[in-house]
Amino acid sequence: MSLQSSEDTLKLYTTKKEFFIGKRVFTDRGRYVSNRVHVTFQIEMRKKRSANGYYYWGIYVNVNAPVPLECDVSFNLDSEQNKVHECCDGIIDQGSDEIGIDEFIHHGYFMLKSSGFFFKKEAKITVKLTFSCTSKADEELYEPIKMIQSNEWCKRLQNHGKKILSLLLEMHLLKYIHKFFITLESPVIAAMLDNENFIEAQTGEMIITDFGAGIVKAVVDFCYGEDISDIMDLTDCAVDILMFADKYDMKNLKSAFEEYYCKKLTRDNVGKILEAADKANAVTLKNKCIAFIQNLPTEQRKDIANGCKSLDYELRQLFM
Repeated sequence: MSLQSSEDTLKLYTTKKEFFIGKRVFTDRGRYVSNRVHVTFQIEMRKKRSANGYYYWGIYVNVNAPVPLECDVSFNLDSEQNKVHECCDGIIDQGSDEIGIDEFIHHGYFMLKSSGFFFKKEAKITVKLTFSCTSKADEELYEPIKMIQSNEWCKRLQNHGKKILSLLLEMHLLKYIHKFFITLESPVIAAMLDNENFIEAQTGEMIITDFGAGIVKAVVDFCYGEDISDIMDLTDCAVDILMFADKYDMKNLKSAFEEYYCKKLTRDNVGKILEAADKANAVTLKNKCIAFIQNLPTEQRKDIANGCKSLDYELRQLFM
C-alpha cells in the first residue's frame, strides 16, 4: 500500500489490486466474492435484474476499517477491444461497510465473445481504492505505531555473551536466550532462575505450557528491543501478551502494552481489551476503555457489556 501525504489535508492511502475471475463464475453462479486483500478490502460482483428487465453485474468493495473513512474507488474491466471504467465514492463506517455500482456492466455485453473481456476464460478486474480518515484523531488511530522498547542497549548487547537459558514450549525447544535479558524484565523469572530449589535454576531450562509459541517469541523479541506491533494488532494475541506480562510481572512490557492500546482502541476490540486490562489490573488502560465505551451509542455499549462475560456485574452496568 502506498502512502501520499499533504501538510494541509488528512493523509491519503491508496491500494491497487488486479483480480482474475473465471468465466464460469459469471455463467453458473451469479456471484463472485474475492478473498480479502491484506486486511483492507475485498471485491464482490452480483448479478441483478434492472427495472428495464435487463441483467447487469454490479461491483462493490467491502472495506473493513477501525475508523470511518472517506473512500474513492475506481473499477476497470479491460480487453484489447473494449474497456469499462467506473468510479464511485462514499463514507465507510467504522467496522465493515460497502460501496459500489449496481449496474457496472450489462450481462449480455460482458459475455459477448466479440467484446473480448475474457482471455483464456478469465476476465481481469482492476480495483484502485483511495481513502482518507475523516478526522485527525482517527488518522492517528489508523497510523502504525511501533511496540518497541526505547532502551538501545538491548540491541547493543543481544549479540554478546553466552545464551545460557533455553525456553521450551511443551517440551519443544523454542530458542536460547540470554538469561540477563529475561530476568531484567521479570522478577518472577529471576527468582525462579536464582533459587536452586527451582528446577529451572538447576537445568537452565524454562518450560512454558500455557502460552503459544508466537506469544513467547513476541515477548522474547520485546526483551531484545524488537518491534512487535504486527502481533499486537491481532487483538487475541495482544491479550495473551498482556496475560504473559501479568503472570511474570513484566512491568516494562505491561506499561508498553497500555501505552500502545490507549491509542488503538476501536469499537471492535475495546471489549476484549477491557476484560484483559481488568484481569491484569492495568488501571490506566482499563479507565481508557471505560471512557471509550461510555462515549459510544447506547446499543453499542449494551452489545459490548453483554459480550464481556468475565467483567463483574457492577462494571458491566456502567454501559447498560
